[in-house]
Amino acid sequence: MVLGLVLAVKLGLGVIKLWKTGGLVEEAQKEVLDLKKENASLQEKLVYVNSPEFVEKEARDKLGYGREGEVILVLPDQNANLNSQISNFKLKISNWRLWWDLYIRI
Repeated sequence: MVLGLVLAVKLGLGVIKLWKTGGLVEEAQKEVLDLKKENASLQEKLVYVNSPEFVEKEARDKLGYGREGEVILVLPDQNANLNSQISNFKLKISNWRLWWDLYIRI
């Protein structure tokens, strides 16, 4: 009877271990599938990045280059002007007042 109980416990533990392992395999298969999808999208992005259209777009947008005969206009950023006005306003407040507002807040 004791031998039967020991065998039943061992068999039960083996079944539980096998069941957990099956769950791990399913999770690994899902992860592999997700990584394959990500790899495919990255391969498509690599093809696009290596294309002449992408190089031209980046040269125009980030470097300000243009085609022969084109005139490039660079306009000031409106938000940058607003930020500079705000920073100038902060400089007009005295240093002791900034400390007072930071710690006392009256």
